[in-house]
Amino acid sequence: MDAGGVVGVTGEGKLARYPLRGGEPQPLTAHVPPGAVPLRASEDGRFVFVGRVGMPYHVDRLELATGHVTPWKALRPGDLTGVTHILGATLTPDGEAYAYTYGRYFQDLYLVEGLRP
Repeated sequence: MDAGGVVGVTGEGKLARYPLRGGEPQPLTAHVPPGAVPLRASEDGRFVFVGRVGMPYHVDRLELATGHVTPWKALRPGDLTGVTHILGATLTPDGEAYAYTYGRYFQDLYLVEGLRP
């Protein structure tokens, strides 16, 4: 992202570039796909990484100039035992590294026989 502004989401759910020095947001033609949430802009300001809840958690690159969406990564832990969901992801500006949080639940089930009232 250049030093002149940041990309954000308007109250109507559309993307806009917000000038850091003040002024009105500049609407962008690209739209966040339904069901996706913006995670961060790329280092060069050409893309916004968007995440889509699910298992795995899908992260796509949304090209701001064209609105074209390209799959980037499908995030999931190596061991899926007990994993129910991924809560979200954080990426570095260059997109080379990421981190995410997930919920893992373990339960025990016991069979008891021969109980008397």
